[in-house]
Amino acid sequence: MIINIIKNSIKNFYITYSCYICSTILDTHIMKWAELKKIITYKGWYLFRHGAKHDIYAHKDSEHRIAIGRHNNEEIPTGTFRQIKKIIGF
Repeated sequence: MIINIIKNSIKNFYITYSCYICSTILDTHIMKWAELKKIITYKGWYLFRHGAKHDIYAHKDSEHRIAIGRHNNEEIPTGTFRQIKKIIGF
């Protein structure tokens, strides 16, 4: 029983620490569209449809839609990135 408590506390520490590291990187890192696509698909977002110049992503638990540019190597504008972070929950 004590071993399970220790395992759970270590597991919770790593989850909390990795979330902190991820949020710190997202606050200071200039991100490209390709990196953002990887993050949102990991968070449960899926490709809803192809737009004219953007891919539209949706999530089963959210009514929001996110438009992601197809120019994978371009950096995301700061204001756009902040808004997307709020929608996906960072």
